[in-house]
Amino acid sequence: MCSVGDALAIVYLADGELRLALRGGENPIDLSLSEYSAVSEPTARSVCAFNYYTDPLDPIGGRFERQILVFPDKLRLRLTEDGWSVESMETEENPLPKIERACVHLSRLFGAGDERVWVSAYNSPDDFALDSADEYGSSSAW
Repeated sequence: MCSVGDALAIVYLADGELRLALRGGENPIDLSLSEYSAVSEPTARSVCAFNYYTDPLDPIGGRFERQILVFPDKLRLRLTEDGWSVESMETEENPLPKIERACVHLSRLFGAGDERVWVSAYNSPDDFALDSADEYGSSSAW
C-alpha cells in the first residue's frame, strides 16, 4: 500500500492475478496489472503519483496531467476524461533502468535498483539521459 494524493493505492493478488486498486479520492480504480505487466515473478511493487506539466515553458496555457507509476512493471496510468488508461513507460527506443523502488520529489522520479539510484530528467519520469548544468542550465542539473 501507499498513498497517492488523497487516495490509497493497494497492490494485491486475487486468485493468482496481480491487481491495483485505488481507494478514496475522486477517481477510484480496480484493475488487473497482470495483463499489462511483463514482470511475472512475485515481487513487491512500488507505486507513486507523478504530476506531469504539459508545457513547462507556458505557465498560463499548460496543465497538470495526473499519472500513477508502477515499478518494477514500468507502467503508467493516466487519468483522462474517459477514466484511467494504462501503458508501458518503456519502449525499444527508450529502455528504462531496472527500478525496483520509486518515489517522486517535485518534478523528478527517483528510483533505486540494480545497486544504483536513478534520477529522471525534470518533468519527465521516463527520461534518464544525463542532464547537466552545462547543457540545460543549473535549474535542470542533477
